[in-house]
Amino acid sequence: MNLFTYPDVAGKRHLRRYVKAALLIAFVLGIIAIYAGAQRQEIRSVLEATPVSVADILPSWTPSPEPVQPSATPTPNPDVTPTAPPCPTDPEEWTLADLFTSQNYKRIYPDCVYDGLARTVAWTLASQALGYTGLEAGQVLGFSEIPYVAEMDGLITGMTDTRGPIPISLNSFITHPDFRSWVLDDSGQTDVTYTLRGCYRTYTITGTEKNSWGDYPVICTLSRDAVASWGVFSLGEKQFANSSGEKTMYRTFVMYGYTSNGVWTLIGEQKDVVMPIEDLEQIDGDRRFMRDSHGINTPWDAAWLNATYGLTSQPLPTDWQLHTDPAEMQAIMGEFNAYLAQTTGDGP
Repeated sequence: MNLFTYPDVAGKRHLRRYVKAALLIAFVLGIIAIYAGAQRQEIRSVLEATPVSVADILPSWTPSPEPVQPSATPTPNPDVTPTAPPCPTDPEEWTLADLFTSQNYKRIYPDCVYDGLARTVAWTLASQALGYTGLEAGQVLGFSEIPYVAEMDGLITGMTDTRGPIPISLNSFITHPDFRSWVLDDSGQTDVTYTLRGCYRTYTITGTEKNSWGDYPVICTLSRDAVASWGVFSLGEKQFANSSGEKTMYRTFVMYGYTSNGVWTLIGEQKDVVMPIEDLEQIDGDRRFMRDSHGINTPWDAAWLNATYGLTSQPLPTDWQLHTDPAEMQAIMGEFNAYLAQTTGDGP
């Protein structure tokens, strides 16, 4: 008994404290056991009960004689297509971001600005390598006038990848309305690819002063890679086919300037800057790298021209491979100079 009780001074016994705590715990556990048993019995009665129809359980409901109409939900109109915001045509609204591979060349944002540039590149490719006249290519591509005006002095102020602004010498292109030219590889196909290198503004800002030094607000430079075995030229009844006797692979650099309203113009090809191509796999890697840097998904070549604008090469002149006499090319140049003298007074 001394384990569970103790006597007070009057000899009356009382429960020890730990005994009281044990009894309290036992009481609480008993309450919990009783509650758990009741819950098990309720669940068992539900599981073993006879199935009852839902209609007998749910309260009765009578629909209102005038049901409340649901709120109107807009119905999509299949004839209406959401329109994207227009591409900005003011170059001051463009962002020219740095390219870590270049000191001067930039990437333009938003990407839609490149659509206008691509259209002028398409004109260049069609009129210089696939046998279209400048007017034909311009009409097919939606130009109101051909996007090229030759720089009469053969110079323009621009930048290279690492230098600028500096004077850059240009090669001019023949712009006679009937002139056609093709660039062909060994298989008789056009293998010419344009790759965007980068763009730049033609002004500098010193403090709050803006100093413009270019004829166009923005200029872009592209590389032009050509794999060529033949160059074929035609003007009226005169044809000339030039072949070096072997396949040549070379890279040149072409400049384009922004004019207005989303239109770009061909400025010209940099003179005396020709790089021989020796490793096509390396060149392909360079093209992919530059394409990804500018967010342009496809190379600008003959396959792209066909897929995007539906243009294929114009038919070559009959027996074109037989027209290898240099005198025929001299005759073509004579026609061009006569046209130039007639239209501008700048002929020889």
